[in-house]
Amino acid sequence: SGNGVTGTTFDPAAAGVGTHTITYTYTDGNGCVSSDSKDITVNPLPTANISTTDPTIWCEGTPINVTLTAETADSYQWLLNGNPIPGETNPTLSVSAAGTYSLSATTNGCTAIGNSIEVSVISVPAVTIETTDALNWCEGDEVSVLLHANPSDGSAYQWRKDGNDIDQATQPDYLATDAGIYSVLATFAGGCQTTSDELTITINPLPVVDLPNDTIRIDTTQQYTLDAGPGFSTYLWNDQTTEQTLLVDGYVLGEGIFKFWVTVTNEFGCSASDTAVVIIGLPNSLPTDKLYSINIYPNPTTGNFNIKIVGFDPGKYSLEFYNAIGNKVRTKEITIKDSETDITVNIERLPKGLYYIRFGTSNKYLIRKLILE
Repeated sequence: SGNGVTGTTFDPAAAGVGTHTITYTYTDGNGCVSSDSKDITVNPLPTANISTTDPTIWCEGTPINVTLTAETADSYQWLLNGNPIPGETNPTLSVSAAGTYSLSATTNGCTAIGNSIEVSVISVPAVTIETTDALNWCEGDEVSVLLHANPSDGSAYQWRKDGNDIDQATQPDYLATDAGIYSVLATFAGGCQTTSDELTITINPLPVVDLPNDTIRIDTTQQYTLDAGPGFSTYLWNDQTTEQTLLVDGYVLGEGIFKFWVTVTNEFGCSASDTAVVIIGLPNSLPTDKLYSINIYPNPTTGNFNIKIVGFDPGKYSLEFYNAIGNKVRTKEITIKDSETDITVNIERLPKGLYYIRFGTSNKYLIRKLILE
């Protein structure tokens, strides 16, 4: 008899923790009775509870670092997904992999398995930057590249340029307007973050093409070679030829003012242009033993200007205006009475730009530049 005794069986669970006296009484066939008693101690099971102060949910790609701590017991055996972890028999366990952890603890010969702690990893998608716009631009271009973060269902985004956060650039799309190295930091469920690969937008230099700055003068017996310079990928002259140089032949073109232009392209696909003006006159159009000059002032002009003419014999002369592409836009007859003559001219009605003034006769003339502002 005693606590936890049923028939001839003692049940520790029914008896409960503590020391219990169990008495056995025997009566023989003659009615004689004898008994004996024994104390049985029931020890409590160890709680085998474990705990941690570290986070148990980790982002993919981040090294797991969790320390689990057990309550005091005589001996320990750590379990991963219900299976003993070889060699892990200390009160603490350093965890570096996902899974369900628990502890088999023994105290006073009693063994129990307590609570479990799950260490999990949240999967983080890779983020890429997509665009259908060009990434290589030329100096002077208005850069406009629409960048899109894929996937675009994150909880937050932060765009970066050259490693620095871009102010207020926190949406899946970003319009880049400058050269640089771009990336995006995306945040997903659980606060997990990932950074995209970098994407570079480049502004390439323009080619430098330099035809002669000053007006080129030849006569109808001469030739002149315009040279755009070496090293460009392509050349295109105004006559659609594609060589580095262009031959200007005074005999073929005849007398007049001619404008030539060339467009060159460098290895980046960037283009630049330059122009040159060639004035072709008759050979020896003015004698060299006499001083001829025309002086234009003010130059530039807003419309009214003066011309001082020196050295021309008395008579009638033609004052002709040519625009920058060599078209004659105005003619005025001038009468010279003295060796020095001042005249006033008004061209306010002409479009603003560069003009060439040709003064003289058909075979004796001078040419000067004039800018109308």
